[in-house]
Amino acid sequence: MQTIKGSDHEIAFWKQFIQSDRFLNGWLSNEKTPELNDLVYMFLKGQPDAKVLDCGSGVVSILHGTVPNENLTACDPLAREYAKIFMYEYFNDIMPLGIACEDLTDENKFDVVHISNALDHTQNPQAAYLAMFRAVKPGGFLIVQGFVNEGTHEEWTGFHQHNIDIKELITNGVEYTALVIESKNGDAVVYQNPYFARKIHIDLLGRDWLIWITSKPLEA
Repeated sequence: MQTIKGSDHEIAFWKQFIQSDRFLNGWLSNEKTPELNDLVYMFLKGQPDAKVLDCGSGVVSILHGTVPNENLTACDPLAREYAKIFMYEYFNDIMPLGIACEDLTDENKFDVVHISNALDHTQNPQAAYLAMFRAVKPGGFLIVQGFVNEGTHEEWTGFHQHNIDIKELITNGVEYTALVIESKNGDAVVYQNPYFARKIHIDLLGRDWLIWITSKPLEA
């Protein structure tokens, strides 16, 4: 497998996490995983038959227990490494496809494409965002959630090579809500026109969590 920048840091995290009670009791049950945001959970439960793709899923998708296995596809470029540390058949869980978000080739395939705290992990967040949006069916949704400005918080270590935030911007006198993806060197990409956008402060961690949902227009 081609070495992915930051992969050692990510694999080490999962090796430790899958041995924790929180993972074994919270992520492998048939209930909502503890880390899944309640707003995203309710949004997905409102679409019980949706075919969902979870990108950058890690060992086990955060959507486990919320989206039925038969409706859920997961992908992660480290899938082959995860198969070495987790027994998918024993736990009756789906193994992610070994595909990076930016390498997705599906078009108009999924009702919902979701990524949680992983867009900043990708080697090219702009390409990943566009590839995920292409995979959404017309009338479907792309959901991006994660910690605000994870690159800065993690001091640009491991996969954390970008900051992501929701900001209110003004261009030519027009104010708008935008998802801003910024690299360490200051290069930024801006996406507009959310279906839903919100930042939530997590008091326990003293950090902000963002939820960005955008919809793909129905074809004319």
